[in-house]
Amino acid sequence: MRGKEDTDISNPNQPRVWRILLERGGWIYLFQALPANAKANEHPLVLAIQQGEKGHILIRSPEVFKSK
Repeated sequence: MRGKEDTDISNPNQPRVWRILLERGGWIYLFQALPANAKANEHPLVLAIQQGEKGHILIRSPEVFKSK
């Protein structure tokens, strides 16, 4: 996971896009979007991150994601 925490669409063949699934009870659930050619039995990686008093979670992206 380390080094892959940012959204990165610089390689259109293997973009890495994180999306917020939900926020509930002091937890934020994120999932990594699957590529367009993903197999039907593939499941996205889901992260559960507990919010703390030191700030909020921020997903950084070098540019705005463009949907197809």
